[in-house]
Amino acid sequence: MFSLTFEHLQPLKFFVWGIIAGGLLLYAFLGIFVFKDSIYS
Repeated sequence: MFSLTFEHLQPLKFFVWGIIAGGLLLYAFLGIFVFKDSIYS
């Protein structure tokens, strides 16, 4: 049987958090650009 240990889950957790943080930053930048564009237009 293959069992996932804490050492196996640690990099996966950082990977998932990296995707979540990257997605939030991407949405934040898109929101800022759209917000500024709607103000100036």
